[in-house]
Amino acid sequence: QARRHYKRALELTPEHQLANYNMGTIYDELDEFDTARDYYIRACDIPDAHYNLARLFEVRGDELAALRHMREYRRLLEVDSSGR
Repeated sequence: QARRHYKRALELTPEHQLANYNMGTIYDELDEFDTARDYYIRACDIPDAHYNLARLFEVRGDELAALRHMREYRRLLEVDSSGR
């Protein structure tokens, strides 16, 4: 049911960061990692999206992409904590 609601929200506002992140989480929990990755990438302003992307890439053996997303995760956390 949550997937249906987020899908509808994204039909109305495709760039909605939190809806994209939550859709990524739904697909991540369903082990549909390629689809989860696509939604997490659309949630580029949410730190946890980058954390989850780092995890997905690490599991697949793409260390470079995992490190890139972990750096972005940390950068976004710093921005959030400093208020910039």
